[in-house]
Amino acid sequence: MEFQTSNGHYAYNTYGITVPYSFAKNYIPICPADIKFAIHQGIFCKEVVEDYALDMLEQNSGDADILVDLILNYCNMSLEELDSTLDILQSVQYKETAHMKFCDLLLAWVYQNQNSYSDPLLVAEFIYEDFDAPKEVSGFIRYMPTQDSVPESKELCEQRMMERWEEYVRSRMAYWKKQM
Repeated sequence: MEFQTSNGHYAYNTYGITVPYSFAKNYIPICPADIKFAIHQGIFCKEVVEDYALDMLEQNSGDADILVDLILNYCNMSLEELDSTLDILQSVQYKETAHMKFCDLLLAWVYQNQNSYSDPLLVAEFIYEDFDAPKEVSGFIRYMPTQDSVPESKELCEQRMMERWEEYVRSRMAYWKKQM
């Protein structure tokens, strides 16, 4: 069964993959600007705001009044109101969200759930293209040239790519864990 994808068009999420907050928070550090970016790209659904605000309250991080207001009212807020509230919670203003963080998150999610996609390597190609073809991801993109000798079969080649993908996800997971 293929994971359901969104029909919307997103600059950084062509395939429309939605990642649960419970997975994301264990993989990457998340700040209000990340929540905002991910909602606008369809990576997170709007309900993530409640989970994030609850986590912040538990950690005594952020303005408790604003967090409680988010928990109680996020459903009735327009996207602009939600953005404004998340901007208030952002203690450090960033010019842009760390896009590689979400490239890694999407690649990890698809890899972990590869059996739910009919062609996970194709999905990886979409992610690769959406995030402006990061060089470090090219090792498991089918149409990219490889330094290895050519395997005897398509199956062996794809198996090697899946192994590289697994290595990539493991190394990036370790990197993001250090950032938390």
